[in-house]
Amino acid sequence: MRRWESLGQARVRSYSEAMRIPVMRMHWFSMGCLRKNTGLSIIPGSLKTLILLGMGCWWQALIPGQALENSSLPSERIFEQLELKNREREEALREYSHHRTYRVLKEDHTSRAELQVESHYTPPGQKSFKTLMRKGSSWIHRFVFQRLLDAETDAASGKSKQDNSITSRNYTFRLLGEAVIRDYPCYVMEATPRRQAKYLFIGKIWIHKTDFAIVRIEGHPAKKVSMWVRRTDITRDYQKIGAFWLPLHDYTLSDVYLFGKNILEIQYLDYQIKPEAGEANVP
Repeated sequence: MRRWESLGQARVRSYSEAMRIPVMRMHWFSMGCLRKNTGLSIIPGSLKTLILLGMGCWWQALIPGQALENSSLPSERIFEQLELKNREREEALREYSHHRTYRVLKEDHTSRAELQVESHYTPPGQKSFKTLMRKGSSWIHRFVFQRLLDAETDAASGKSKQDNSITSRNYTFRLLGEAVIRDYPCYVMEATPRRQAKYLFIGKIWIHKTDFAIVRIEGHPAKKVSMWVRRTDITRDYQKIGAFWLPLHDYTLSDVYLFGKNILEIQYLDYQIKPEAGEANVP
């Protein structure tokens, strides 16, 4: 009897990880990007778990009918510019706030739980969240949503020791070609992690051709999240707000033994950037 109880507990833990780790990864990437991309290549914490890069409800890797084209810049040059511009945006982006909606959905897209928050960031590492609305499963609110918020707060403050930033320190990159995403002309890069880690990913990134900012990330965890999780796919899309590139939409699809497929979705709305930050000289 105890054996079955522990198996059940393990499955519940694995479900929590499957929904949380990708998002945190995404969040850490974000933080890595919000601290280092703000053109944002970041993802906070296990988001990655949510973040896992499954995010994005926009599953097209390329717009139909638009084939990859050859690029005039080598992979190394493109990524050097991305890291340079991310540093410039990081230094320029100061205080900002926005609204977020978190949702966990069943495979048929019916809602299991929803949370709306207001997020406020003040440098050098203070991030706060105010709950505006919550409904659905209390278990998901406690073990998925709250842990995502806690992980992002820790990542912003520097308490998290995970380095999930999208940099040449963590990944190697190969240019695949060019494509247009939501009217943004992009370089399409294959990202391969230098090590197997839960908070790194294998997949693709789309880099704006003139802003050298990440427009989209798609992939799956470099290391299996749990023995109970068949697969986790993540997508994150970014939007341009003034001189900065900030998260628009995260979409994570996890296939968990016994629990089936679940979707974790985050939408980012109503960005308010402190005027002096928005007026910074960032191309």
